[in-house]
Order: sequence, then C-alpha cells, then structure tokens
Amino acid sequence: MNIAFIGATGMLGKPVAIELSRLGHQLTALVRNVEKAQSALPPSITLLKGDIADTSSLDKAFAGADVVYLNLSIPHAAKVTDWLAERDGIKNILAAAKKANIKRVLYLSSVIKNFKEHRWWHFDVKEEAVELIRTGGLPYTIFYPSTFMESIQLQIQGNKLLLAGTQKFPAWWIAAKDYAKQVERSLHLEGNREYIVQGAEPLTFDTAATRFLNAYTKKKLSIARAPLFGLELAGLFSADLNYTWHILYALLNYEEKFESEKTWQDLGKPTITIEDYAKSL
Repeated sequence: MNIAFIGATGMLGKPVAIELSRLGHQLTALVRNVEKAQSALPPSITLLKGDIADTSSLDKAFAGADVVYLNLSIPHAAKVTDWLAERDGIKNILAAAKKANIKRVLYLSSVIKNFKEHRWWHFDVKEEAVELIRTGGLPYTIFYPSTFMESIQLQIQGNKLLLAGTQKFPAWWIAAKDYAKQVERSLHLEGNREYIVQGAEPLTFDTAATRFLNAYTKKKLSIARAPLFGLELAGLFSADLNYTWHILYALLNYEEKFESEKTWQDLGKPTITIEDYAKSL
C-alpha cells in the first residue's frame, strides 16, 4: 500500500514506519525537519517537508496514498486553548484525506486516557480526537496501547534509571516493534476497528526496571528513586515536569485490565520481553 505517515521520527513513529517500509509498503513521511528525518529513517521512505497546520502540505502528502497513519502528540508546554495536532490537526487531516480519497485512517491513541479518576485536559483532547475520527466519514483503525518499553529509555539519566512513586497495578508492557507488526496486519482488514494494544505479560514499573537492568549490557545502570509529590511541586514551576507528574500519576494509579484477546486474534500476539528489548539496544 501507499501510506502517508505523520509522526515518523518520534519514539513510537520511527519503528512503525521502518517496519511498514521493510514489509514492502511505500511510505511518504510528512516531516518538519528533512535533515533530521534523513538521519532517523531509511532511504526507502520518501520525505516531504511540511506541517499538518498547512493544508497544502497534507494535499501533497496524501496524493496517491491509500492509507494515512497518525502518530500525534501534545507538546508538554501546550495549553488547551492552543492549536493542537490531536484536535485541530486531525480536523485538517480528515478534510484532506476525504479530498484525496484516502481509504483508511489509522490513529495511535492511548489506553491511559480512560483513567476516569484523574481528569487531565490532555486525556480529554485524546477523547475528542477519537470522536473526530469515529465520526469523520472514513474507515478507521484506532489503537489504544499500554505502556511502551521504549519509554524506559526516557528514564535513563547518566548511569541512573529514574523511578518516581509506586505503581499500584501492573501494566501490559509492549515493544514498539511488536506493535508495528500488528499495525501492518491491520492494513489487510476491512471495517472500522478499535484495538487495545498490550504485551504478553503484566509488569509494574519496579519489576520492569529491575528486569531491564539485569539484561541491559550497554552500560551499568542503577535505580534512583524520587517521591511523586516532589514532581508535583516542581511542576508548578516547569511545564515539562508538570506534564511528567500528570502522566506518571495516571500510570501509577490506573488499574489496567487485560483486554487484548481480540487484538491478538486479529493481529497476532506480541513476543518481545523486557529482556529482549534491553538486549536489542
């Protein structure tokens, strides 16, 4: 298929784009920085400079495409009143996709947005994005992932792997490469589809970190801990830390249930363990 890909250079977009290209699909990635994208992506992926705020960019990216894949995010320092990719950008994308006769829209959402005990406006925007796609008039596939193993790398600072707070319930960690394979299989299915994306086993942050460290060979790491309330306090003065506190609070307190039976039946069961992921870095 010809796939227009938005968000190809991000932590989760890159492995999906690379896997889809490796499996023979023709990708056109809409990117802000072509030079950065060239260093991150294989030459088999066509790069087009542009932005989803610019509808002419979308027209060029979607020309000849069968499918659009969306890996969007909300900037840490953003305000709800700002122009947001996962709300305003999706409106532009859907309008351009209809104009280009796109056959399917695929969107990466999040399972954690369902945490009702902690209503954060970021989650509300993600809910709105889902509704925009559901009612957008195009066939769609929406993915709701659990915690990605790739997020562990964000916690490595120097020789420390940073942990904050205590997770009440385990999450079903998944590697982006396993998820990418599920995305590829979904391209061959018809009808509107929504999938919970979870890995093969549930782990708390502490267990995942310990197992990761035991298998990681790139350098010696140790675990460092910080109280969650310290992040909450620091978040009063830093947009980045405010974002980190909100997302961590949700991750630590959300009771995630296993809901991937249908996903595994349709798209295959993930196989990559925390140890596999650590050894691959």
